[in-house]
Amino acid sequence: KLITDKLILFLLNKYKYNKNVINTIFSHKIINILKKLNNFNFKINSFNLLLLLLNENDKDIKYIFKYFNLNFSYLNFYISTTIFPNNIRKKLEEFSTNIYNINFIYNYNNNFNQYQYSKLLQILNLKIKKHIIIEGVEENIFSLLQILIKNIKNKIVPIYLHNTEIWILNELLNYDIHIIILKILNISKYFINNYKLILIIKNIEIFNITNNDNNIDNLNKLYYLYLLLSKIYNYNIHIFIITTKDKYKLYFQSNNLLKDYFFYKIQIKNLSFLQIFLILKYNIYKYINYYKIHINNYIIYELINLSKKYIKNINSPIIPFILLENLCSKKYLLKNKVQYSNFNYLSTNNISLQNKKNFILTYEDIKNTISEYLNTSKTILFKNNKITKYNIKQLEYYLYKNIHGQNHIFNKILPLIKQNIIGLKTKNKPIGSWILCGPSGTGKTEFAKILAKYLFGSEKELIRFDMSEYMEKHSISRLIGSPPGYIGYSEGGQLTEQVYNNPNSIILFDEIEKAHPDIYNIMLQILDEGRLTDTTGKLIDFTNTIILLTSNLGCPKNYDIYLKNKYYLSDIDLKDIQKNIKLSINNYFKPELLNRLTNILIFNPLNINSLLLIFNKFINELKIKLYLNKLNIIIYIKNELKYFLIKL
Repeated sequence: KLITDKLILFLLNKYKYNKNVINTIFSHKIINILKKLNNFNFKINSFNLLLLLLNENDKDIKYIFKYFNLNFSYLNFYISTTIFPNNIRKKLEEFSTNIYNINFIYNYNNNFNQYQYSKLLQILNLKIKKHIIIEGVEENIFSLLQILIKNIKNKIVPIYLHNTEIWILNELLNYDIHIIILKILNISKYFINNYKLILIIKNIEIFNITNNDNNIDNLNKLYYLYLLLSKIYNYNIHIFIITTKDKYKLYFQSNNLLKDYFFYKIQIKNLSFLQIFLILKYNIYKYINYYKIHINNYIIYELINLSKKYIKNINSPIIPFILLENLCSKKYLLKNKVQYSNFNYLSTNNISLQNKKNFILTYEDIKNTISEYLNTSKTILFKNNKITKYNIKQLEYYLYKNIHGQNHIFNKILPLIKQNIIGLKTKNKPIGSWILCGPSGTGKTEFAKILAKYLFGSEKELIRFDMSEYMEKHSISRLIGSPPGYIGYSEGGQLTEQVYNNPNSIILFDEIEKAHPDIYNIMLQILDEGRLTDTTGKLIDFTNTIILLTSNLGCPKNYDIYLKNKYYLSDIDLKDIQKNIKLSINNYFKPELLNRLTNILIFNPLNINSLLLIFNKFINELKIKLYLNKLNIIIYIKNELKYFLIKL
């Protein structure tokens, strides 16, 4: 204001301003300045007036600054960086979030993408083809942007980036996309000379105007995006689109217009083991200071190593940070428990020793945290220990106890499970995949439940799909998610979401022959690569799952042909039944599917002795229920009656 007052006095003296003049004639420059003040809803004060006067690049104004010995460029920079109109900020907040207000989980000090960062700065200085598609893992992309934000704040970027506003388009929008575009265009006129806007778009799907991915080209899909880019052509607005490899192929691969005239592509590679280690080490002080805990390099190394091995798809430090925080919190609570709960029972020296022990993270602590994170028993997840061997013996015991007449099945499947336990499993494939054939009621589903309980800790780890619900072609999309534009797209697929949340599980596809043939394309990808990508681009890992398919193909509908005058099936009869089932399976399923399965397991029809054992099992369960409900009912059934009931 002092500068402006001096300027006015100078002009009054030089031009002998007449106070009696009522009508003032304004120049075109002054009229334009007043229009700008009105358009931007600025308060008409000396500060804002000076800001716009400086941007006019007028010779007289430069002369005045020279007369007063003032630095024109510095003053222009100072004013433009000090003021950003609140009304513009409020308009931006209607559909986006200021990235400067976002708290990142970790500080990213080392720039592991120096080439990509240099290219980004170069593109931000362009005027024509000035927008960027950044492909990679979202966390790694924001790590690169974090470097840019930090440098802009500290003014260690080129001068054309000093007045840069960075905003992220909200994922959940309260308006239709065409209204959002109008709002962007409404504020675009402000970003001409002084300010630059970087608008980050994470959800490119909002620009997709069609629900059909096959019958319309990519340019028409992204019509609204093309419209926005063409309208902001002359403004200092840069669009950053964050995308994955699959989404890039879907929306941009064949869209030459957008690639050639509007966008450059920057690809961010996944962080290496060493890079993740350095990021954790750089940020570890926060946990050491807050939890008062000792964390050495060995613990950081093993945390990343086990995370990559068992959680999979660890391409950024986010998961290791989450695990580390849970681990430190658990240790902190353990220390407090010793310090306060057991104070009366421990001497001061013992408490000090116990606290010191509790506040050193160990390898076993990492194992416990990862098993809790995956909701899986530690003894199942981390093999090669005595407890795991005990669990395998338990599995073997309960299979023989609860499923009768199928010993040949257990002899085939148990060695393969033991092979996985000692670490001889084929990489990038599920633990095993079997098709379970045979008549209904022979124990196929019970077999899957027992595997889930004793391999993964609970029957809840059995993910079951009734394939009679997937007979129509369009219903297959429910497994991996609806295509972009359809209802339920953001919810993910029924199969992919369950496996993503329970990566260690048994997956049972019941009566697979009833599903539409397109299901086998999904099966081939799971069995061959051990992974599946859903429609949102999320990669789901199946390498810690067991895939079971059940089928009744080839099973005789009537066993009277084999029984005739006898009450049991002979070995010749069983071989004949198995032969017919195998023939039906080979004729129905394609060779490429059968060749990728571990084996075909055929459950035998139950004989009299097996049925008697099952009968006794259910009677004993009924007796236990009566006892627990305190019902004074005693059940006794003679063997003759048992045989009679079984033959029915």
